[in-house]
Amino acid sequence: MKQDIQSQIKLWIKERLKERGHGAQTLLASHLELHPSAVNRMLNTYQNGKTRDITIDELVKISEFFNEPPPSFYKEVDLDFMKMCASLEPADKEAVLDFLELLKKLKTK
Repeated sequence: MKQDIQSQIKLWIKERLKERGHGAQTLLASHLELHPSAVNRMLNTYQNGKTRDITIDELVKISEFFNEPPPSFYKEVDLDFMKMCASLEPADKEAVLDFLELLKKLKTK
């Protein structure tokens, strides 16, 4: 059965936190301006089977913290392009955007 989007996002967060190692969850909580226990409740299921959902505002901040969008938000090619652009120097990024604008104008003529 396909996971719901909240489950996919929570799995993605857990994987990114594991990659960052000890203390990452506390840093994420600080970035979200939440108590670390709130992040723990966000990522884990309560004994009664309930979980704390992630708000859209929190999701934006979480994406900023990890410097990448959550899974299933973009097509793979879009994500590759975003990662490539994010790695560019500001002047190079501006040149790429100018070039894309030029292509867009040429296409609409």
